[in-house]
Amino acid sequence: MKTTQSYYASGVLILVSIAAQTLAFVPIDNQHNKISIRTSVIDVTTTTTKLQVLWDPLNEIEHDVGLVEFPTDKQRMAIKKEAKQRKSRKQLPYFSLSEEEMNGEWSDETFSTVWKQLTETEMMEIKGVCRTDRRAVFRQAKLFCEELEDMISSLPVALISTKGHTALIFCPTLPQEHPDKFILRTSVGQKNVWRSRPKALRDNRGQIIKE
Repeated sequence: MKTTQSYYASGVLILVSIAAQTLAFVPIDNQHNKISIRTSVIDVTTTTTKLQVLWDPLNEIEHDVGLVEFPTDKQRMAIKKEAKQRKSRKQLPYFSLSEEEMNGEWSDETFSTVWKQLTETEMMEIKGVCRTDRRAVFRQAKLFCEELEDMISSLPVALISTKGHTALIFCPTLPQEHPDKFILRTSVGQKNVWRSRPKALRDNRGQIIKE
């Protein structure tokens, strides 16, 4: 009986020894591969989370008070890319300024027409800006956006780019859940919440008084 127990104990010790040797000789490369894969997964998850933050121009929670530059450089590039794609599909609307308005003093009707289009598509082109002076196109297009924004006072109207006498403008008018909404994103913690501009002083004709 004692002999049988002795043989049994010896067999268990041999099996334990073999298992220990097998674990001890797992290739180092395989161990490193497992660690690398696990680290890679964590990094990708973290990056993806940062890219999935939607930008809401009216969300002022935990942000500083004051005007903020809109859009960011990355957002501007995204808008230009989307506008180019829409234009290639002939889906980018535009408004042509009359000769009387190409240098400024735009009518309420013009602002209303442009605003109505922005509420439907968020981006569009304004053509015929400063036909007589190409160097003044950017300044006049910027002023047009500022005056339109002043009339709206609830959303930012941004000049995205100019080419020739044409300006690309953008306003995030559609709600986040709208199927045609162009989604803008921002990195985690980035403070680019827009705040409305102070109302500009106007004369008796309704034109902004320039200092």
